[in-house]
Amino acid sequence: MKNVAIQEVSAGDTIARDLMSSSGSLILAKGTQLSDSMIARLKKMNVRELVVEGQDAQSQEQVDALLAGLEARFAGRTADPYLSEMKRIVEGHIRKM
Repeated sequence: MKNVAIQEVSAGDTIARDLMSSSGSLILAKGTQLSDSMIARLKKMNVRELVVEGQDAQSQEQVDALLAGLEARFAGRTADPYLSEMKRIVEGHIRKM
C-alpha cells in the first residue's frame, strides 16, 4: 500500500483501503479499480490522496525503522498509562502505512 496524491493516480490503480467521507459515508470500497471518471469525480470532491495497492521496496524498511524509533523513544516509559496509550496509537498508525 502507498499513499498517492490524486494527481498521480491512474485508471487501473486499485484502492487499498475503504475511502470514507468526512461524515463517515463510504465513497469507494477497498479493491475498487479506478477509472478516469472516478478520478475526475474524486478531484471534484476535493480528495487529495488515496491509498492504492502496490508497495515500493523501501516502504517496509521505512515502517520497520519508524517502529524501531518509536520503541527507542518510549523505552523505559511504559509505567505511565498515558504514554503507553500514546505509543499504542502511534504504533497502529505506523503499521497502517
